[in-house]
Amino acid sequence: MKKVYLYITVLFILLTAVVNAQFNNLHNFNDTAGSFPVSSLTEGGGVFYGITGTGGDTACNCGCIFSINASGSGFKDMHNFLGSAHLDGSSPVGNLALVGNRLYGLTGNGQMTTNGNSCTTCGTMFAINTDGSGYSALYNFGDVPVTDCATGCQPSGSLTYSDTVFYGMANGGPSNDGVIFVMDTGGAWIDTLMSFNGATRSMPTGALTLSGNVLYGMTSKGGSDNQGCVFKINTNGTGFDTLMSFNGPNGSKPIGSLTLSGNVLYGMTEFGGSYASGRIFSINTNGTGYADLFDFNDTLGANPVGDLTLAGNVLYGMTDGGGALSYGDIFSINTNGNNFNDLFDFCNSSCNDSTGINPYGDLTLFGNTLYGMAYGGGLYNSGVIFKFDTGTTTSIRQLSAVTGSASVYPNPNNGNLILSLSLPTAVTGTQPQIEIYNVLGELVYHANIATGNSQISLSNPVPGFYLYRIMSYDGKLIGEGKFVVE
Repeated sequence: MKKVYLYITVLFILLTAVVNAQFNNLHNFNDTAGSFPVSSLTEGGGVFYGITGTGGDTACNCGCIFSINASGSGFKDMHNFLGSAHLDGSSPVGNLALVGNRLYGLTGNGQMTTNGNSCTTCGTMFAINTDGSGYSALYNFGDVPVTDCATGCQPSGSLTYSDTVFYGMANGGPSNDGVIFVMDTGGAWIDTLMSFNGATRSMPTGALTLSGNVLYGMTSKGGSDNQGCVFKINTNGTGFDTLMSFNGPNGSKPIGSLTLSGNVLYGMTEFGGSYASGRIFSINTNGTGYADLFDFNDTLGANPVGDLTLAGNVLYGMTDGGGALSYGDIFSINTNGNNFNDLFDFCNSSCNDSTGINPYGDLTLFGNTLYGMAYGGGLYNSGVIFKFDTGTTTSIRQLSAVTGSASVYPNPNNGNLILSLSLPTAVTGTQPQIEIYNVLGELVYHANIATGNSQISLSNPVPGFYLYRIMSYDGKLIGEGKFVVE
């Protein structure tokens, strides 16, 4: 029997060490070199490129473009936005598009028009070389012959590249409900493929997903219930069709983009679903086969605002809120909706090493590792860049089979907590045990417990992150989880 407990104890210590090894904080934003990232990372040759919505080494506090190596070394502030007073952009949005050795992106505000129009904060398309040289504001969305930004203003998504042109979406337009546009990479011309009309769809979000000569996207408003829709349109501007409308129970107000695999689109809504905390869904490219894959319930995450990242038959993503610690999480789920896993919970300064909080963007897969950013938290409370190893997660999680359920409350707590334990009939009458470990993998508590509610008091607990594991007398895993001591 001692051998069984020794094996389980060693296994759990390894699990604890691996969980901490899986997540690595690569960089803490500090305002001077950017702050509060609201987008995702773009990878090229083992280097990641991104933007921050604010910060930068200027009085403008208008955001910056940066690069960082996959190892976390070599962070470089490539460009600080200067705002309208300098004919530059402000408050960059979306993800950077890499074409050759040139990065392209959009700002939501901050350029000054050159034709005297009153639309002076309508956004910019910009480009910069991957070495940080050659920054140029290529197109100002306010430069149109009328003052209502008819070709769009204040873009809120990302550019999609195809055969020397970019496709994108912006607010504004004739009815101020948004537009789909196409422009050349030099910013010399722009054409409106479609203007949204409010009654049937409005306020496009995220980026367009290209398949052949068809673009797929979502709006956060409009549709039959004014809660957004999924649509498609040909790259020449013809064939617009609403594939489905969100109505609350089937999701509401998507913010991110669609992920395509074969003839199936995968996406998320920020709200709606069974618990009003957002939903993961799939739908065929012809508009049939809508499926509810998962409803967020706050405990397992809430209010996703990014995209899903596909690896084989597994989707990875993040939520802005919810999770065990209420600051968002990293999750995985199979494309058929099975095997949802809360892989990691973001934490604020109550943890020994703040991981960042409230991620807004999506994850970038490089090898077996996911890279991403969190909007807040970190050493300076201005956001972080992180990496998370997926390969180790899968192998560790396959080692255990749950035979009961356990939870602790309150969470966070001060070291005094209640364990709620339930066991199926097949294992009742046994003497379960609880082991609690700190972030260093050190056993700080061990005791026999009973089913129902048990009072647990840690001796002189250090504030931070703790993991617990409940085992039956014969070494079977009953339940495991984590909590925070404040």
